[in-house]
Amino acid sequence: MSANENEPMISWLNEYRDAKVRSTAEGAFKLYLQWTKKTPKQLIDEFDQVKTRSQILQFQNYLINEYVSPARKEKLKPNSVRSILNKVRAFYSSQKEMVRNLKGKVIDVEMAKGEHVFSIDDLRAMYAIGDLRDKAILATATSLGWEISAFMGLEKDFVESLVKRARSQNLEFIAFDWQRKKSGATQYGILNPMAIFSLENYLAKLNKENPNQTKLFDITEVSINNILRKLVQDSNIVTVGTIRFHLIRKFLMNALSDAGLNSFEVKLIMGKEIGVSDRTYLQTLKKSAFEKYKQCYPTHLSLSQHVNGAAKYSILVDLVTKHVQAQQHLVDYMKQNGMLEHVPQPIQDELNSVAEFAKLMQTKNGKKPESEKPREEDNIVE
Repeated sequence: MSANENEPMISWLNEYRDAKVRSTAEGAFKLYLQWTKKTPKQLIDEFDQVKTRSQILQFQNYLINEYVSPARKEKLKPNSVRSILNKVRAFYSSQKEMVRNLKGKVIDVEMAKGEHVFSIDDLRAMYAIGDLRDKAILATATSLGWEISAFMGLEKDFVESLVKRARSQNLEFIAFDWQRKKSGATQYGILNPMAIFSLENYLAKLNKENPNQTKLFDITEVSINNILRKLVQDSNIVTVGTIRFHLIRKFLMNALSDAGLNSFEVKLIMGKEIGVSDRTYLQTLKKSAFEKYKQCYPTHLSLSQHVNGAAKYSILVDLVTKHVQAQQHLVDYMKQNGMLEHVPQPIQDELNSVAEFAKLMQTKNGKKPESEKPREEDNIVE
C-alpha cells in the first residue's frame, strides 16, 4: 500500500497525541481496512452517507457474529465492538464528515456488573482525606467527567493557563473547547471552583518539585485507579462493587441529568456524539449547559462540605423568585374562582415591586427570567 493511499489514515492518527490511544485506534481501523479490502484513500474517495453507513453496520455484524479475537480466541464483547466502530467513525469525521443516522443502530454498551456507584458524599469524604495531588485528581475528574485516556493526556501548561485565566478574571468557573481523541466528538470542558482551587494548590507544589513535568498527572492508568481505591478504603466507604476511574464519569453524567440538564447538554459536556443538525445550535447549547452546570454545582457537584457565598446567593435568588411566583399564582387562582374580587392596590403594588426586584436579581445573577427564556424546543433540533 503506497504512502499516498495511506495518507488519510496517517493524517487522522496524527491527531492522537497519546501513543497508546493512537496505537489502539490504528489497530481497530486496520481491522476495518482488512474487512473492506480497501485503502484509506479509497474509503474517502468512495464516501457516500448511505453506502458508508450500510458498510459500517455490515462490519458491525461481522464483528458480532464472525470475528474471533486472535489474542483471546473468542468473540468480541459488545463494548469492544462499539469501541472499534467508534474508531472507524472518528476516521470519517476527521477526514471527510460524520457518518449520520447511526444512533440506535450501533450496538449498545454492555452495562458493567458489580460496580460501585459513587455518591457525592463518597467523593466528598475521599476529597477530605486526600493529599494535594489526590485532591487535584478527584476535583478535576469530577468537574470534567472525561474518560481516563483523555484525562491522563492533559498537559500541565494548558491546564495551568486555564487556572491563571480564571484567577485573573475572577471567574469561579472556566469553560473551554476540546475534542475527544477517542471519538472525535466535541467536548466542552468546565473547571468548577473546587477544581480550580485544587489545581492551583497542586500546580504550585508541582512547579517547585518537578518544573519540567509536561503532563498534568505523570502517572499510569493503573496508578490512578489504585489511588482511587486507596482513597475509598481510607475513607471507610462501604462499597457495593469494584472501583475504577470510569465511575467518576458515570457520576457526573448522572448528576447532570438529575440536576435537570437535557440530554444534549449532558452529551456536550461529556463528549458524547452530537448529531450534525444539533450542532447547528452548538453556541446556544454551550450557554445553556454552562449556566445549568453553574446552578447545579453547589448541591450536585461540589466536593466541599461548605457551599460558597455566590452559590448560596444563587439558590436564594431562585427561592425568592419561586416564592413570588407562587404568591401571584395564588392571587390569580382566587380571582378566577370568585374567591377574590380584587387585590387592594397597596398589596398589589408590593407584589409587583417584589416581582420586579426578583427579575433584577435574576439578571444580576446571570439568569434570564422565565418569560424571556427561549423554549428548549426552539433551540434544539432532535
